[in-house]
Amino acid sequence: MNRWRKVLGITTLTAVLLLGLAWVFVVPGEMKTLLRFLRWHDANLRASGSVDREPPGTRIHWEEFGKPNGTPVVVLHAGLCSIAVMGGQIEELARDSYRVLAIDSRGHGKSTNTAPAPTYEMMTDDVVAVMDACKIARADIVGWSDGGNIGLDLARRYPDRVRRLVAFGANHSPPPDGADPEMTKAFREAKPDAAMFWPVRRLYEENSPTPGKWAELFERERTMVFSGPNWSLAELGAIRAPVLLMNGEHDLVLLPYATEMKNAIPGARLEIVRGQGHELPLADPAEANRIMLAFLRQ
Repeated sequence: MNRWRKVLGITTLTAVLLLGLAWVFVVPGEMKTLLRFLRWHDANLRASGSVDREPPGTRIHWEEFGKPNGTPVVVLHAGLCSIAVMGGQIEELARDSYRVLAIDSRGHGKSTNTAPAPTYEMMTDDVVAVMDACKIARADIVGWSDGGNIGLDLARRYPDRVRRLVAFGANHSPPPDGADPEMTKAFREAKPDAAMFWPVRRLYEENSPTPGKWAELFERERTMVFSGPNWSLAELGAIRAPVLLMNGEHDLVLLPYATEMKNAIPGARLEIVRGQGHELPLADPAEANRIMLAFLRQ
């Protein structure tokens, strides 16, 4: 009996070690960040709700985490994604005593959309409406990709609402301008059911009130991305809030283009994280958060 217990113990230990090694070396960093946030989410969600927007039938979902009377920070996700992909930033900001307001952009996550052609400006106005509903007059903004673009538009058109802005992988004009040509081509030619979109499609289908509209969301997002935003460098020059642009070394947004943006925005900073791509906030939240928090605390 003791011999079998010993064999069982060794077998169990081996299985645990193999699973641990698989977690470290096989599971992508992006998936680890998502899974950690999904486990953390329910126990730390402080409030949630939605705001009605135009056209009728559009509702913008929001969730709140962190310290109720902390410095407000609005967190905005990338296209085709949801609040969950910013989980690495939401957790860290909540732990750092911020009042974190995370928003699902129209048509994404738990939000709905009835506008036939969404624009970045439309989604910016949605963010302001949610801030008003949550009685937040002014906040730090943290956005990735589409969310970073919305952050730039907030700082551009609603200067009194933005204290500081962190924008990961943001752009001010549509691709292929300043964008990696291979990545641009891949997205332009992709099908909604492409394997590379499976994780975000799965999240959408599990959380959206309209789970059957993934293909519609995909095509509307692609149309918006290749038609906007359309802000000149001179328009970016009107931004007065402190701005941190942060990109991966192998980002979709090319370095010369990002540098032009940094030079156009008065006092802006540009940080490049080595070894990372456009997925920086999700793939390497530790490094992204280190730089982000140092900037926000200034």
